[in-house]
Amino acid sequence: MVNLPGYQETNQIYPRKRTLVYRAIREQEGCRVIIKVLRNPFPRFNDLICFRKQYFITRHLEHPIIVRPLALERYSNSYALVMPDERTIALFKYWPNFSQNLIDSTNPSSSNGDISSRANSTKFNPNISFSSRQN
Repeated sequence: MVNLPGYQETNQIYPRKRTLVYRAIREQEGCRVIIKVLRNPFPRFNDLICFRKQYFITRHLEHPIIVRPLALERYSNSYALVMPDERTIALFKYWPNFSQNLIDSTNPSSSNGDISSRANSTKFNPNISFSSRQN
């Protein structure tokens, strides 16, 4: 359970090896959000650095199928990554189904139109699983 001031947790979406992901309501605007936190209540310094980098990198990505984070909040001894809840799918759930990479899947000249059309109609949330390793 996440207890972050200004947010009302509604449910846990899924636990990962190193992170927990929750669905919540941002009380100020009343909008739905996704909150990702590190599982360890006393994370290692390197984990904090990686989490923070993840926020800063994705915050500056401008791509129509990538969800940009809203905020990086202080949470206990760590951070909470807050993203809009646009009913996106986690990249780790989408990726195993296709052999092409993200750039190829949005390329109009891609040889597989099915992947292109699905990629253009689906938003990815790289913050939930930014790399191929289990978070």
